[in-house]
Amino acid sequence: MHQVPQSISPMLSKSETLKSFTVLLPGLILAAVLAAVAFYLGQFSKVINDVIIAIVTGALIRNTAGISRALQPGLNFSLKYLLRLAIILLGMQLSFQQIVNTGFQSLLVIIFVVIIAIPVTYFIGRKLGLKKEMSLLIGVGSAICGATAVLATGPAVRAKERDIVLAVGTIFVFNTLALTVYPIIGKLLHLSNMTYGTWTGVAVQDVSSVVATGFAYSSQAGQIATVVKLTRTVFIVPVVFLVSLIFSWQLHQTSRNEEAKKISYVNIFPWFVLGFLLMAVFNSMGLFSSKVTVIVNPLTHYLILMVMAAVGADLNFAEMKKVGFNFLYTGLSGMLIMSVLSFALIRWLGI
Repeated sequence: MHQVPQSISPMLSKSETLKSFTVLLPGLILAAVLAAVAFYLGQFSKVINDVIIAIVTGALIRNTAGISRALQPGLNFSLKYLLRLAIILLGMQLSFQQIVNTGFQSLLVIIFVVIIAIPVTYFIGRKLGLKKEMSLLIGVGSAICGATAVLATGPAVRAKERDIVLAVGTIFVFNTLALTVYPIIGKLLHLSNMTYGTWTGVAVQDVSSVVATGFAYSSQAGQIATVVKLTRTVFIVPVVFLVSLIFSWQLHQTSRNEEAKKISYVNIFPWFVLGFLLMAVFNSMGLFSSKVTVIVNPLTHYLILMVMAAVGADLNFAEMKKVGFNFLYTGLSGMLIMSVLSFALIRWLGI
């Protein structure tokens, strides 16, 4: 076989790198533009936040004008790599002091509902005929941190792209519902800021939706909800790690394919989740100055908007109709489990 001389191979490497970036550029530009539009429009609405706008605009483009092949590589890159970077940077917003401030009772509520919600939602999904990957993704998304948890868990269970997108779409639907319904319920029941904020932080899925739903009630409730939610986000680390181990073990036990049996736990585990935890440790140690966080935190949110725009651009309504609506029923079950169970525990503990 003819080999490339070492003297010119670096030039070819740079050329291929530039070519790869050129291929990614159209999709990345689209995601960046949609993220900017969502961020701008989100400032004018207290009900519909920018994450929802990003998903909706991406979905509208996909299901009206369509997404060309030229855009797909960049959008796929956003879904895979920008998401991982965003999750790592998200750790810089969390400190273990916040977990302490959340309070032992609130932490008990989080642990209990997460442990219950994932297997119960998974069981319901399987009973409704969903594949185990889809059922698990909806369960994890409902219990921990919505679309971020779904997208982080997807690679660990080797879920198909369609299953990941449908699971994210399901979470999106019920985040939108929560933004509308939770403040109304809070007002009708005359909930205190502590009770409502804790409930929102435990039960609502995505971080941005928690913030929007919390501050829609009051500033104090919004602050409480944000701290509780960021504490809940920590559970993405043990859950994804555990899911990775279980999936890898099942693969080794059941697969007849010798190549599949060679897959190692090291290769299958999504290491970027540990990056999230490491950033949280550094932040807890006070290693990040305010000058750094004032830049990184908005950047993290913008990256999340780009990812959600890419998710929306992958939502095919015709495909969803073919699959049926059992995934929505499963998502509704997950939302009700989180909402009712967490509310009952919060009231029982007197939070």
